[in-house]
Amino acid sequence: NRNCIDPIISPQNLTFCLNHPFTLETFNSPDATYCWQPLDGIAKIEPDNQSSTAVTITSDSDIIRILLTITQGPCEKSAIVDYPILLDGDPPTTPTIKINSTASDVLCIGDEVRLSSSISSDNYFWTLPDGSTANTPTIQFDSVTVEDAGTYSLYLQDDGGCVSDEVSDTTIQVSSSPALVILNNGLPDFCDEITLEVPDYSSEGFTYQWLNVNDGTNIGSLDENNASIIVSDSGEYAVEVTNMDNCTTETTSVTVNKASRPNSSIDGPKETCDNVDFITFSAASTGADGFELQYEWLLEDTPFSTEDSTAETISLSPTSTGSFTIHLNTRYDSTIVYSESKDGCVDSATLNFNVSETPSIQFNHDDGIQKCPEEVLTVGLTDPPANTINSYSWIVRHTTGDTTATSTDESIGVITPFGTDTVYTSLTIETSIGCEVTNSLQIINFPLNANIIFPDFPDVAGDTITLEEGISIRLRAMNINRDFSWQPEEFIDNPAAETITFFPQSQFNTVALTGVDPNGCMDTTSAVVLLDNLRPKKTFSPNGDGINDCWEILNIEEFEGICEVYIFDAKGRNVVAPIKSFDQGNCIWDGTFSGAQVLEGVYYYVLKCDEEGLSGSGSMLLAR
Repeated sequence: NRNCIDPIISPQNLTFCLNHPFTLETFNSPDATYCWQPLDGIAKIEPDNQSSTAVTITSDSDIIRILLTITQGPCEKSAIVDYPILLDGDPPTTPTIKINSTASDVLCIGDEVRLSSSISSDNYFWTLPDGSTANTPTIQFDSVTVEDAGTYSLYLQDDGGCVSDEVSDTTIQVSSSPALVILNNGLPDFCDEITLEVPDYSSEGFTYQWLNVNDGTNIGSLDENNASIIVSDSGEYAVEVTNMDNCTTETTSVTVNKASRPNSSIDGPKETCDNVDFITFSAASTGADGFELQYEWLLEDTPFSTEDSTAETISLSPTSTGSFTIHLNTRYDSTIVYSESKDGCVDSATLNFNVSETPSIQFNHDDGIQKCPEEVLTVGLTDPPANTINSYSWIVRHTTGDTTATSTDESIGVITPFGTDTVYTSLTIETSIGCEVTNSLQIINFPLNANIIFPDFPDVAGDTITLEEGISIRLRAMNINRDFSWQPEEFIDNPAAETITFFPQSQFNTVALTGVDPNGCMDTTSAVVLLDNLRPKKTFSPNGDGINDCWEILNIEEFEGICEVYIFDAKGRNVVAPIKSFDQGNCIWDGTFSGAQVLEGVYYYVLKCDEEGLSGSGSMLLAR
């Protein structure tokens, strides 16, 4: 039960232009076939087996008739449509494209350009070089670029759908120059002057105009400048480049900074001596902030055993005397541009100095001077160096190397103690020109040969004698010729004599002698007198005058607990109890019995000792 569909042709009404195709269509039905036919023979239809078809009118008849037959299974239906040819006028003519520009045929980047149709129309259809389209009456560029160059196409269409017969096109050219960058040695800072340059295309007709961007002025004229310039001031610079098409572009600007030239200066002494280990010179140069300085020391024809140096501070050792000049060149490091034509931005400094012969030290005493040990010898200078002395440093040493005294005064008092034969005093001075000089002086003590001899015993050698008999001994001074002084003087007959008599008081006795020797030195010596074993005195006088008031046994105190003493009168009676304690030294008996004085006369004693050979007996005379 199929219903056959009546075809409908759209559009029902149509206005068209001759020789310009238009499209007719009907509904699209499954399994249907279509047959389009022009019935008046003036329309060309293709294809004829689809639901739509393109129709081209090739003549100007008053009316055209189109037949459409649709077959769908057993159904076959047809429709006919008539279209009157209704034209308002002829189709638009082919336009030409006008180019309105202030530039020549070849445009420059940045030029203003406008493209327009030679005739007006209802509708405009532009095709641009990049394939995009536009429907404006004109194409406007306020600042043309290289990307805007190429072919532009245009056709027109009126409101009746009629289009121009042909498409018009035109090509515009935009002149371009290489993208130029100003080179300045890769550094923004310079000293004296710097060269700015761009790639040189002058052989291809390029010209260059350099600009001071800061004040907007030209540097020179266009004819005078080429691809490079030399500037000597800080600032921002650019260049206008004009190519063979007379198109001008301006490069990106560069800013360069001018640094002041360095100022070379030397810190160092102007005078020194040839014995110094080294002398130091320092660069005191200055320069612009933010830049590192480089140094070059020139030491040719100077008395220094070293090669030229690039250090900031140099230490040099003089090798000869005389007047010399040292040179220092100061420049910036490689982070700044400098011009060789301007001496490479180098500043030089010189320092005149003198190397003098090392001065000598003259002491006020001859080397090896002799003196008495107790004497203080003042050592100083008799002829100081010509230069001012800044400091003195005295040191006194023994022959062992031990330091005994130091001083920083102009002189020093040297003492050589007893027992020291020789000392050395050394002096180091520093002069105002940095010279350091050292000298030493040997100081020798006169030998001290004082001695005591025993005239009655010429065969005794040394300073010790042992007496077996007697209670006195003669002593004589040797190598002492004046100011004799013997001790202990209370047991010496004449303590100020050259020869004396000494009365020993104990088993061990030391006799000291002090006097002046032939060299005028005070000397001291001593001798030892020993008494052999125990020695009872023969007499004593206990009268209270402080002289010989006690009967003594010399050396008895050495035998405490070993010996006992018994004292008897002429009748054999014990005068005192046995004496066993010797806490009074050699004093044994004061001539009393039971607190009363005994009579003058002869008394007897017995000495009993545990050690063999010490015991004995004898008599004594008590006289008042």
